[in-house]
Amino acid sequence: MPLPSLIGGPAANRRPATLAVAVLLALLVGAGLLARPASALSPQRTKRELARSMAHAGAASGALVVDMGTGEPVYARRSARNRMPASVEKLYTTSTALLHLGAEHQLTTEALAVGPVGLDGTLDGDLYLRGGGDPTLPSAGFRVSVDVEPLGALMVDRGRTGKANPYYQADPARWAATAFAKALRQAGVSVRRTGRRGTTPPGALALAVRRSPDVGTLVRLANVPSDNFIAEMLLKALGAADGDQGTTARGAAVVQDVIDREFGLGPQVVDGSGLSRSDRTSPSQVVDLLRQIADRPEGETLWNSLAVMGRSGTLSTRLRASVARDRCRGKTGTLRDVSNLAGYCTTTAGTTVAFAILMNGVYPSAARTLQDRMVSAIARFEPAN
Repeated sequence: MPLPSLIGGPAANRRPATLAVAVLLALLVGAGLLARPASALSPQRTKRELARSMAHAGAASGALVVDMGTGEPVYARRSARNRMPASVEKLYTTSTALLHLGAEHQLTTEALAVGPVGLDGTLDGDLYLRGGGDPTLPSAGFRVSVDVEPLGALMVDRGRTGKANPYYQADPARWAATAFAKALRQAGVSVRRTGRRGTTPPGALALAVRRSPDVGTLVRLANVPSDNFIAEMLLKALGAADGDQGTTARGAAVVQDVIDREFGLGPQVVDGSGLSRSDRTSPSQVVDLLRQIADRPEGETLWNSLAVMGRSGTLSTRLRASVARDRCRGKTGTLRDVSNLAGYCTTTAGTTVAFAILMNGVYPSAARTLQDRMVSAIARFEPAN
């Protein structure tokens, strides 16, 4: 018997068509193409679901889930013990950048000279290019104004040569100066000397300025795809913000000071990206950061900088057929034996929760499966009446 038409047709065919649609939807659900309606989970069932997954994560793992409305824990397992955060470390770096620099702050790259430019447009003397840590500076940008290797305040093309060997620039500042000189020649400017590394002398005046995207944008560019280079450059910018040297060590000290002063937390910060295996934090500290910054103006910017489950960045391919899709957002963290996930969920009951799942000593692929089960359960959490 032929199937009735799913659209149009006489009134006599409308009831069979409805049945056919129901059968088709059932087949799609069974095939996993459409998500089944998700039932809410009581606090007790949520705990059981989370505990079931954590039981397979090993003793070097911990988790904390907190109801943002009440401040009460939904689930906790070894939540006070420090772990390697991997790229969850970026939450500390980017939060500090928002608090210490401001979301509207921009990093500048300047062209300067000691002497004046003549009426005929000639500069008799050296032209200096001074970097301010802009991680988005391309060599092509001079015409109009992975992992991390040598970093500096003046870098173009993310420190890459564009070749297979050597892949990274050995001297980023000199490379940038050479690229600048080349761009000037291509624009018809006669340049007598080659680009070289040096120090801008006191009294030099800015002739032109190129500004980076604002810090709010850089935070998003760092967190959504988990960009190590941008995170490390932000850390150096934090180190240089108060007139100190823009070193990794100084930037890490600024992050620790700001996070302790503003939130009363004490993570061990060694770098900005989480690539260091010496970074340490606990699920409790991460959740406390997420909870406290949510009450500040910077909290909205941080929220919007996180990858959306099943939709963007490092979470784009995860839980795409789950109720957690679009309801949860977070920051992932992965090393060879580390897989972490922290962020927020707005549950099916309309409750917002903050969570941190830090799994060390694991196979990342297997740990992600456990985390996905946990986040699916968190997204269905319904507080007791």
